[in-house]
Amino acid sequence: MTPTLKKGDVCVACPGGSWGRMKVLRCNDDGTFKLLPEGSDDFLDEWEGVTRDEISFDDEALWPAIFDAIRGAKAGIGIAEVVAAVRRVGIQVDDAAMGEFWSARCGQLFGATDCETLLLDRDQAYRFFLSASLSAKRLSDPESDPSRDLFKLYWNGVRMGGRSPADVGRSIGLADTFAAFGLTDTPDDVERVAALARFEVNHELTLPPPLEALWSKENVEATLLNGHCNNPEPQPVGDWKLLRRASDGDAWGAAFAVRIMLPHQGSHAWWAVFDEGADDAEVWISFEDDGPPVRRVARSVPFFFWDLRQTSRCWEQRDAGGPDLS
Repeated sequence: MTPTLKKGDVCVACPGGSWGRMKVLRCNDDGTFKLLPEGSDDFLDEWEGVTRDEISFDDEALWPAIFDAIRGAKAGIGIAEVVAAVRRVGIQVDDAAMGEFWSARCGQLFGATDCETLLLDRDQAYRFFLSASLSAKRLSDPESDPSRDLFKLYWNGVRMGGRSPADVGRSIGLADTFAAFGLTDTPDDVERVAALARFEVNHELTLPPPLEALWSKENVEATLLNGHCNNPEPQPVGDWKLLRRASDGDAWGAAFAVRIMLPHQGSHAWWAVFDEGADDAEVWISFEDDGPPVRRVARSVPFFFWDLRQTSRCWEQRDAGGPDLS
């Protein structure tokens, strides 16, 4: 049975990477959610476009089995078990720093003073881990990091990429992207088509058809910029930056990376990553304007831009009041 949420429910979620209790403000019609940390009423704390893999729908029900696995033969969980559990899910921690955190947090949460020998019971341990931004879901499975495969960038509280196609439930193609941005009947611009052809000749490569088709549309940069609340800035072909794979150590691991979009604010950038003759390009992000791509955010150009528009459209419902879709 597929877990469900409705408006007003409290769940455990990790938009931005930190697990915590969050209240559902809206169930969006694209299958994502608008969430707010429990106890906050500040709209600046809202997270828009949260995906299902960033949510643990019944986290507390998972905890008893996780608690037993972590404590082993002990009556409860102490600092040694905490360190082992954290490292087991791939998080590297310094023993001294973790010891300081353990003592400070246990003092804050439970009034504990002798923390070296302290063992937390089941409820206390759950409170401790959640206060450290770790859910039962995350502790149960090293593979459950929602950004492990597709990185989810949140900018101004709005997700920009990283959604899994499986989360959508249907295939998304170029026609969907054109429809989302109102580009279906927009003709190609002959100068843009010529610029793309020159780019291919000058750099001795073939662009993936979806990337070429999208950037051929009249006024496409302005359309994409105005189609998202964060106003990302797609670059004209003449301003594209090309990287060629230099070694097996390159994170992006394909033949070419082309910087196609910069942020309106910030120092990250988006790159189309592809091999010669590829049917499509992946979209990767760098955390420097001129730095190489380091994290994949989408496996398809049409899907990436379609998803950007969906998330922004949901955000736009805030000022309009938005339909109660829960």
